[in-house]
Amino acid sequence: MFLGIIFVIIFLSVLILVHEIGHFLTAKKFGLLVEEFGFGLPPRLWGKKIGETIYSINALPFGGFVKIYGENQSENIESEINPNESEKHPNIVEPELSYKLTGLFLRIHKEHGRYYREKQYGDILEAHLKNEGINYKREVPISLENKYSNFVDFIIEDKIIIELKSKPFIVKSDYFQTRRYLNSAGMELGLIVNFRERILKPKRILNPKDNSFIRIASDISDIVSDNRSFSSLFIWKRMVVIVAGVVMNFLFGWLVISAILSMGVPQSVVITEVFKGAPAETAGLKAGDAILGMSANDFIKFTNDNKGKEITIKVERDGVEKEIKATPRLNPPAGEGALGIGLLESGAPSQNFFLAIWDGLKMSVEIVKLIFVSLFNLIAGVFTGNRVSLEQVSGPVGIVKITAQASGLGLAYLLQLLALISFNLAVINIFPFPALDGGRLLFLLIEKIKGSPLPAKFENYTNAAGMALLLLLMVLITIRDIIRF
Repeated sequence: MFLGIIFVIIFLSVLILVHEIGHFLTAKKFGLLVEEFGFGLPPRLWGKKIGETIYSINALPFGGFVKIYGENQSENIESEINPNESEKHPNIVEPELSYKLTGLFLRIHKEHGRYYREKQYGDILEAHLKNEGINYKREVPISLENKYSNFVDFIIEDKIIIELKSKPFIVKSDYFQTRRYLNSAGMELGLIVNFRERILKPKRILNPKDNSFIRIASDISDIVSDNRSFSSLFIWKRMVVIVAGVVMNFLFGWLVISAILSMGVPQSVVITEVFKGAPAETAGLKAGDAILGMSANDFIKFTNDNKGKEITIKVERDGVEKEIKATPRLNPPAGEGALGIGLLESGAPSQNFFLAIWDGLKMSVEIVKLIFVSLFNLIAGVFTGNRVSLEQVSGPVGIVKITAQASGLGLAYLLQLLALISFNLAVINIFPFPALDGGRLLFLLIEKIKGSPLPAKFENYTNAAGMALLLLLMVLITIRDIIRF
């Protein structure tokens, strides 16, 4: 059992690391600020800051996390400023100027309609700005993150950025792009104007520069621009970051299965289960014993031909050959067989590496399909009262027992178990349940459909409730495993 515990800790550590690396790499790829890459769950035992990221080892080994700036909406602090406090914030836009511009756009839209190209609409706006005596600059180059330059359509009074759009709808990416422009140029208010709309509704983006989009944590002294926040990414990129952990678990399982096929598995007939009170239990046979000298069919025929007679069975246990005497029953219970054991015939010759990769992919897909079906049946069993489906679930104690048995069968069986756990983690994580990656993915889909994020409090409370339910379920399954094993 102790060996099983050691292997379980190693397995979970490796699989969690693989999962979190997926989130980490994609976040870095998209230029996000990764504040911490943690192995295990807090409290923190050790941490070292390399670059802008803290790499930590935490006290609870069954877990891990990647902390990305802006991943929780509550981290995106947007303070509201009272217009009466203009003395404290000398660069804030006067409401009169904002309303004056909005009225100007509405008048232009009413007079000229909505069937113009962007340049034509810009020419019309420029003429009106001149007539109103409003200071402006047109097609101003602006640098983003010191990497490349873009052009904003208008800058008004060195305080307001105006972006003209001729698309059917203003999408969220336009909103975040304009907000990045505001950050880079030190402006206070952005206006996105979609003159193709039947009813004009200029979109305002207030972006005060009084630390509203600057986050200074106790262990982060550098200023973080909002364009490196998770919430500023396009939705599809956020989905990629979230799904990356699941994909990494699948790829890892595929790699392990392919390695097993490439190495080959020794052919053997293994006892997987010994029923209580059966002749096999009385004789001393154990789960994990490998039967020598016969195939599964030959062994079944041998025991059936010798019911009521004492037979000698050659087995290998922990690398040692043994001879065990047992007497098959004449009238065994249904489903148990004459000896009362479950058998598994396994083994395969080694394959060419490239063939192993292809066969490993097909096998991995089939395994994932079976896990999805099993998960569906399990959930259906909860609502239909099917106790059989619930009995198939194992918690940490059950996994330790299974791992201890697999360790006695050899490296190939341990690797098979590792791949199976990896596939299970992938499927469970993608399930649309709060606190899991699938739950966060569901929230993003809802945001895409409704055009705006769900309230931060709702997401936080929902995820907290989901985590509480998962922990409660884990405790209950663990208690049942202890009673059963």
